[in-house]
Amino acid sequence: MPYSATWFDTFLPADDPPPVDREIAFVRRHLPLPDHRRVLDVACGVGRHARALAPHGYEVLGIDRSGAAIRAAREGAPDGARFLVHDLRDLDALEGEAFDAVLCLWQSFGAAEEDDGAVLAAMTRRLRPGGRLLLDVYHRQALARLPTEEREIRRGREVRTIRTLEGDRYRVRLSYSDSGDRDEFEWRVFTPEELAAEGAARGLSPLLACAWFDVDIPASAEHVRMQLLFERADGAPPDQGAHAVDGGRARS
Repeated sequence: MPYSATWFDTFLPADDPPPVDREIAFVRRHLPLPDHRRVLDVACGVGRHARALAPHGYEVLGIDRSGAAIRAAREGAPDGARFLVHDLRDLDALEGEAFDAVLCLWQSFGAAEEDDGAVLAAMTRRLRPGGRLLLDVYHRQALARLPTEEREIRRGREVRTIRTLEGDRYRVRLSYSDSGDRDEFEWRVFTPEELAAEGAARGLSPLLACAWFDVDIPASAEHVRMQLLFERADGAPPDQGAHAVDGGRARS
């Protein structure tokens, strides 16, 4: 599910990326140092979160399959943030790497071409026992409340969005007034109860579920974005290749 150059320029421009202050405060609170120092940022894009976490003392590996995004992430990256072109569907290729935490943010989990259960299991294997996983995804019931078609102006261009929700499959088609680019995305989307059950089946204990990176806002059909925090149980399936480490888009 590659993103076009126009999508990056519209929604995640390298010269003016959306702020991540709320997300970083949440991560620092729920993945505190020193116990969660080593972090894997899955589908990191241009590295907004990895680059913001590193100055606070985290050691972050950001991975994304987009070479253009990784090149942007590496440009002027601070110490403690490194980046690798790598597909989230092949996390087991990171053999020998174990992390205190895994992040997967901005609805990067559940893409149509992925086996999301296998991806979740692979994320678990990348965690040390007691390590934590943070997922930031869409709430399926909240998506049903969004308009099926919408037009808006972003960075001087009109963006037309067409949304379709069929069962647990959510599709978005984007077209742009000044570009021949077209983007089409599809995800499997969940309720918090369903995603908690998916995690539990793979050795992850759910710790909390909230909306908009605010523990005072419960994950519910009133809020499009939700965050679930898990902890790897000691009895999770072992990863023989990993070693212990001292010490992871409706409009937002």
